[in-house]
Order: sequence, then structure tokens, then C-alpha cells
Amino acid sequence: MLKVKATGFEELSKSIKKLTGKIKNQTKPYAESKIIMLKDVHQHFKYKQGEDKKWDKLTRVTLLRRRKKGKGAKILQDSGRGRMSITAISGMKFAAIGTNLDYMIEHQEGKGKLPKRDFLWISKGAQNSVEKRFILWNKV
Repeated sequence: MLKVKATGFEELSKSIKKLTGKIKNQTKPYAESKIIMLKDVHQHFKYKQGEDKKWDKLTRVTLLRRRKKGKGAKILQDSGRGRMSITAISGMKFAAIGTNLDYMIEHQEGKGKLPKRDFLWISKGAQNSVEKRFILWNKV
């Protein structure tokens, strides 16, 4: 996976460190966390939502070009390859989410002529869900 500046994860990481106290093997709560994070990122595609605002709409030129090629008008989902490149991994003491496609990182950060359409961020709802998983595992 490529490294990219994503938001919400640092805050969540600090919170999890406080919650891992009694959990000897943290593999399962991290595995559950990666699923929560992956679902959350996929929701960003569904709602065309960045952390701070909705994604910019496609330009008229882009829409015309796509129609000529017989493709749709979904933002960042021309072929679906980018969205499907987003994967999550986890281990005994970590969970991570990312993509291995350079052009998706360019969209995430808004490089060149591409508008910023950040998708690698975690919502407050997903953060709370991850924290709850660790709280539950602390009680086991």
C-alpha cells in the first residue's frame, strides 16, 4: 500500500492505545476494526463525500467524454478499479487501509489539475464503532 496523509486515523490510534490495556491478543479487535474502516471508506464513494465537503462535481467536458465512451457519471468510479483497489489489512497490533494506485493518491490529495476528492478518512461514527470494539474486547 502507498502511504498517504489520511485524516481521523491519528486521533483513533491514540484512543485505541488507551483501550488495549487488558487485551493480550489484539488480532481480533484489529481485524474487526479494518472491516469497519473499509466499509466507512466505501461509504465516502457512495455519498461522494470528503471529510470537509462533498466532492466537486465532474466537469461538463468530463461528462461528455465519458458518454462518448459509454461510461457513467459516478465520481472516482469510471471503471471501479480505483474503488476496488482500496484494501485493509490488520495484524496483532495494527489495522491499516489504503490503495496501491498512484492516481487514487493524486485524487486523494488533489494533485495537478485534479480536484481534491479525499476518500481515505474515517468518520466519527466509524471511530466510535472501532472504539466500542476495543471496549468490548477489554471486557472479555
